[in-house]
Amino acid sequence: IAFDEPKTKAAVALLQRLDLSESTLVVVSSAEYAQKVKKSFANLQYAKCIAVGGINVYDILRHDNLLMTEAAVDELKERF
Repeated sequence: IAFDEPKTKAAVALLQRLDLSESTLVVVSSAEYAQKVKKSFANLQYAKCIAVGGINVYDILRHDNLLMTEAAVDELKERF
């Protein structure tokens, strides 16, 4: 996930494109977890964006949807 600037509108558009309008946990790689991505999701009450290093069972179970980037999956595989 890469946003040109931190805009909530970009995060909303991404989630709508993927039909994820309910509670969604967005997991990105450490490299992708830039301020632009973090801030883009910050104002959304139904979405939480975290880096792979911050992933936990509580957050996964608390959200209805889980969206992970390919880079996040690869980084998670390396950790475990």
